Amino acid sequence: MKLFFLKDHSLYKIFKTLEKVPNGKTIHIHIDPEHAFFDNERWGKQIQELLVQKNLHAFFITKTEKTRNFFERIWLQVIHQEKHKILKVLNLAYLFIFNIKKFHLHVYTKKNYIFYMVFGFEIVFVLLVLYFLYSLILPGTTIEINPSNQAENIIYNFRYYNTTDTTYPENSRNLSIPFQTWFIDYKYSLSISVDNIKHIQNPSRWELRLVNPTDQKYELLKWTRFETNDGLVFKSKKAFKLPANSEVFVSVVADDQDTQWVIIWARGNISKGTKLYIRNLKSSYYLKTIYAVATADFSWWTLTSEGVVTQKDINVLSGKLVNTILQQKMNIIEKNFMTPDKIFLNFENLVSVDIQSITIENQPKQKIPYLNGSVIARIHFAYINESDLFKQIEKFLDQRPSDKVKLISINKWSLVFYSSIKQDALWAYIIPTKISITQWYDFEKDVNGIVDAIKTNIVGKDKDKAKELLFDYPEISSAKIVIRPPRYTTVTRLKSRIKIEMK
Repeated sequence: MKLFFLKDHSLYKIFKTLEKVPNGKTIHIHIDPEHAFFDNERWGKQIQELLVQKNLHAFFITKTEKTRNFFERIWLQVIHQEKHKILKVLNLAYLFIFNIKKFHLHVYTKKNYIFYMVFGFEIVFVLLVLYFLYSLILPGTTIEINPSNQAENIIYNFRYYNTTDTTYPENSRNLSIPFQTWFIDYKYSLSISVDNIKHIQNPSRWELRLVNPTDQKYELLKWTRFETNDGLVFKSKKAFKLPANSEVFVSVVADDQDTQWVIIWARGNISKGTKLYIRNLKSSYYLKTIYAVATADFSWWTLTSEGVVTQKDINVLSGKLVNTILQQKMNIIEKNFMTPDKIFLNFENLVSVDIQSITIENQPKQKIPYLNGSVIARIHFAYINESDLFKQIEKFLDQRPSDKVKLISINKWSLVFYSSIKQDALWAYIIPTKISITQWYDFEKDVNGIVDAIKTNIVGKDKDKAKELLFDYPEISSAKIVIRPPRYTTVTRLKSRIKIEMK
């Protein structure tokens, strides 16, 4: 059985209705949360006595925390049906829009986080409305400034000391930077020809089709010289006759050198169709009337080398391997030590080489034209942390303070170590160091009063004219003027309504 009591039902009706319920029944009782019944626990205790008297199994249906707590305090059974959160929010939104008075009463009586959130929202909303109205009445001007960059070089004899020497910074009055040591294991391989090497060339050879369209016949000797347009030289292997208005086939072989005295090597393998001319025949070499054509791709060119390994060859190769490492050690470090936040100290005094091993792959008296070997070396060097350098540069600037400019960045890639290096009395290395920094005028301190001068000069000026005046200041690289409300085209006449911001 279900019983429903609205907020306008009297207490008399509630008790009389329960008295009429047959003994021993199970009932579900709904009482409106806004009913006066919940104003006094005495009514609840009277219902409890009536339920016990009639042996009724009653369950009170509640939808609010207030009503649930009311029944639980007097030990009555409750079935709580809390309203869905979305429905609560929708209900609050409905009250806020259509019944603001009831909304405020509801929120005020709750006094939970919603109350404080709504209260804060309303305050912010009112402030925003007031600010908007203030902006409409008094226009404002905002100037966004990009300061001009100024590059400056710093040169100083920094002291570079080994990081293991922890006492050096305490004993030195100069700006000092710790360096650390590391090493690279590097393998280098080299091949050289043996001292008694001999190169045996088998020249290119094939057949030419020689064309004579003239009425003149010729008898040509053995080793007649044929040349290509790019200077390659071929010679006939035997004497031959060249009748008038005819074609003959001639076997030729490549010469050792071309017309520029450069060894021909594999260039003698000319392709089919290549034209050649007889050097000592005017109608061929100069007039191009008589010519020869390669009947196929030339081939047969080969080059063989012979030699015998000697102890002298082994000593020479070993020396070259070591000398190459010693000469290229700086380049080897720079190519293999590429940690972004580390800086290599490129000085001979701080670099050393330990030869770990030398391996020669060949033995004396071995018949080969080339000798192969390799060396493994450990290259020790020194480096500094970029952060340590930057820290000392900032300290350098702090010791020479300027109220006018402000440090923006340090250009790592402009770093230069001058070649002179020596040690001081405490055995640290003195290295003249140069690096470029970027600064701009410090508008926050504004020792020259530029900000106030800008405001004074542009008050009441047209927007374009005001922008021109801004660029009269070399400290300003670019600027943007924003005037609110947008309908205004001139800067406000009140200096207090001009705001300058740095980008």
